[in-house]
Amino acid sequence: MNNNNEDAVNQVLTDYYKAFSTLTVQSILRYFHQPALLIGPSGVIALPTAEAVVPIFGPVMESLRQRDYLRSEFSLNQLRFLSATSALAMGVAIRYKTDGQQMERVGLTYLLHKDESGWKFAVMALHDADKLSPSNHAQQSHWATADDKTAQFMIDMERKWAEGACTNNGVVSELLADDFQGTSTAGERYSKADELRDEKGPHSAHSCALDDAKVRFFGEDVAIIYGSEHTIGKDKTNPDAKQCQVFTDTWLKRNGKWQIAAAQDNKVDCK
Repeated sequence: MNNNNEDAVNQVLTDYYKAFSTLTVQSILRYFHQPALLIGPSGVIALPTAEAVVPIFGPVMESLRQRDYLRSEFSLNQLRFLSATSALAMGVAIRYKTDGQQMERVGLTYLLHKDESGWKFAVMALHDADKLSPSNHAQQSHWATADDKTAQFMIDMERKWAEGACTNNGVVSELLADDFQGTSTAGERYSKADELRDEKGPHSAHSCALDDAKVRFFGEDVAIIYGSEHTIGKDKTNPDAKQCQVFTDTWLKRNGKWQIAAAQDNKVDCK
């Protein structure tokens, strides 16, 4: 399934939870397919029209309003496309109080259907959040194929980061997670803030390039890239010297977005 559908489903989930967080029931109606089903502790509830959603979710929102509720977010555990017009999204809805503390966690599985107006919820099933614990699923790993669009995106971003040693191309902000931590060739730790500062600073290097990159996926939300790159003139005392390094970058998918969370760099002899 192409990345456009994956991005669209993730956007629907993000937008729905933003709308739900307003505690205005009318704002969530457009996310439901007609008809839809709600499966919960009380059984199966049919939602044949948008208006049928109101008496179900209205009282829930009113209850949350009385409990110092602030917002909700959805932590996506798995997203599977069953066909070109149906997708299964499994995860945990996390509700937060006004003081920033978690109020509760609810396991949710959505079956989404795509029609002419986009992706909508056809079935919403509530369940125990612990049922989606990673420990209950054997994690499989595999090398990315040459035509894997996600891997191609990652390698392209790695290429831009390598080229960024020569010029400020603005890649760091989107590439690195806010909690990113890297280890340099000198054994020193560096953060996203450090990379942003270096990106905006002077650049003495030239001929910066990514030489190689291979992507291995571990489950659906983790990937590791093993690669190599080189620069010329990064050492200001020896402007003609070529420097080479290999790296291991860990990518994480959070809320539908892939970013690098950790990096390990090692200097090697240039071949």
